[in-house]
Amino acid sequence: MGTLQDVFTAVQEKTPESLGPSAWYIATAAALVSLGKPEEIGALFVHLTSSMPSEHKSSKEHVSKRLRDVLMKEWTLVGIPLVVAAVASLAQAEEGLELDGRLSEKW
Repeated sequence: MGTLQDVFTAVQEKTPESLGPSAWYIATAAALVSLGKPEEIGALFVHLTSSMPSEHKSSKEHVSKRLRDVLMKEWTLVGIPLVVAAVASLAQAEEGLELDGRLSEKW
């Protein structure tokens, strides 16, 4: 394949639209962590938000919260250490964006 960005693009293109616009990155995030690559969650976040204009802070917060929700659910499947590494990677990617780092209201 190529770079991680190429993988993200390929997964996005191959995910059926009927699953919704966020299905591809939720599945990708879960796969990255469960395959032992939690440090790549930050790269996924950057890929998702790089095309968003800087004034779309609420869109970036939405993506961040969706990823955090996935990680909260995934710790039961893969264990806390991998999820902590993924959260750290996400936090590093969010650095300087002044996003609301809270989880969604359901947590």
